[in-house]
Amino acid sequence: MTTTDYKTTNKDVLQGFKTIPHALAMAPKSAVMPLSQAEFQKKYDSQVVTIYAGRDCHSHFTLPKDLLCYYSRTFARHFNGTSTEAMSGFLTLPAVDPALFRVLVDYIEHGLATFPYNFAGIMGRDGDGAAAAAYRVIGDCARTLEKFLRVCAAYDVHEAGLAIYEPLTMCICLAQSYGIDIKRVLSDRFIDTILETLPDLPGGNPVLVLLAQLIKMSAAADVVLNDFPSLFSLKGKVVVVTGGSRGLGLHAASGFLQAGAAKVYITSRKAKACDEAVAALNKLPNLQPGAHAIAVPADSSKFSGVEHLVREVSKTTDHVDILFANAGATWGEKFDTHPDEAFGKVMDLNVKSVFNTVRLFAPLLQKNATVQDTSRVIITASIAGIGVGSLGANATFGYSASKAAAIHLAKNLAVELGPRGILVNAIAPGFFPSKMANGLLELAGGADKVAKGNPNRRLGGAEDLAGAVVFLSSRAGSHINGATLVIDGGEVVSRAPMAQMDESSKAKL
Repeated sequence: MTTTDYKTTNKDVLQGFKTIPHALAMAPKSAVMPLSQAEFQKKYDSQVVTIYAGRDCHSHFTLPKDLLCYYSRTFARHFNGTSTEAMSGFLTLPAVDPALFRVLVDYIEHGLATFPYNFAGIMGRDGDGAAAAAYRVIGDCARTLEKFLRVCAAYDVHEAGLAIYEPLTMCICLAQSYGIDIKRVLSDRFIDTILETLPDLPGGNPVLVLLAQLIKMSAAADVVLNDFPSLFSLKGKVVVVTGGSRGLGLHAASGFLQAGAAKVYITSRKAKACDEAVAALNKLPNLQPGAHAIAVPADSSKFSGVEHLVREVSKTTDHVDILFANAGATWGEKFDTHPDEAFGKVMDLNVKSVFNTVRLFAPLLQKNATVQDTSRVIITASIAGIGVGSLGANATFGYSASKAAAIHLAKNLAVELGPRGILVNAIAPGFFPSKMANGLLELAGGADKVAKGNPNRRLGGAEDLAGAVVFLSSRAGSHINGATLVIDGGEVVSRAPMAQMDESSKAKL
């Protein structure tokens, strides 16, 4: 047993023992050796042996030979040998930690083990300070116990591992008292060391019993998920969707509302399209009470348009929780005649305007953001920014370059805005039937042909897009930052579809 005085430890730690059934009753009540040193000397040869330990061999320990040989098979083999060193009764162990070897010697000789750790560092602290101190104490103790067990294993010392029972029990009680996940401190390696070094004893090894209970406790804790039914909920969230009047943006807006969002602002250049989208969204049957979509027509391709959007949104909310930067454009033209103004227009809307939108909305996104409840930005990129996009007579060089830039922009913004409580991710959709994609689908041989070439054997659907953005916006995605979620059924990893059109399709371009 250790010599720790429980009267000097925190009273809450003592209370922790009550949460471990029979913890104290299970503890060894006396030394594990069957005979005292005096009894050994009467019954066996009283010859003593000396062990020098430590790197410089300055520490030495003298023990009755038979006592030491009884507990250590390694020492028994050595001292019962015929070498000069064995006959002289001396042994040098330069690699042994003298402090831990002293613990081992004391345990063998007296049945007591005083480990070099201190629970007193927790005294006089409370709240987070006490919890942090407890965490350090448990970690220090665990490392010491692991080293001790390895010393026991190195010299084949059986039963001495029982000495760790009391400090291990105290570590568990400390963890329970201060709400510490014990598995974070007691590493898998430490647990493996216990399993490797401790013997089975008649009636069961109390340390292994305690360990089994610890693993059971850990398993019970590991299956607990905080409020899982609400993991994907967006209840009460305020959302802004650019390019939200049709296609992917409207799919996302529907998903946001049906996941519980309180307000979803829809913006695009055309006021009529915004109004029609909002009317359809507000007719959805399963919205939260009071939840609604709001139309805010704005031209996101212009800086003044983004400023207008922020001003209008700010009139009816003091914060934004989720920004879905989805507005985008494309242009198809063969390489030799690709117009400069078209390339510039695509880059401006798909990259520069996305940056401006995020930058101007950042104060509203920061307003309610916390470490535990972060705001989110999702940027629509494309698999054309990962693989090769459309080539030939309808090549989309600017679109592919802009979407690759959008992916990298998301990574940079994630690092910049993460400390402000704003997570930034990108999505890279494959082919989804939409006004923008339908022309490319036709040139590629039609929707059915493109679907058959997809490993998932279909094109993307509204639920695929909505599910992805709801995931990234919810608690379920609260530790995802700077990522690009590819939503393409595996197409981009299987081939570059637009670059590998068959000859008949290319002839149509």
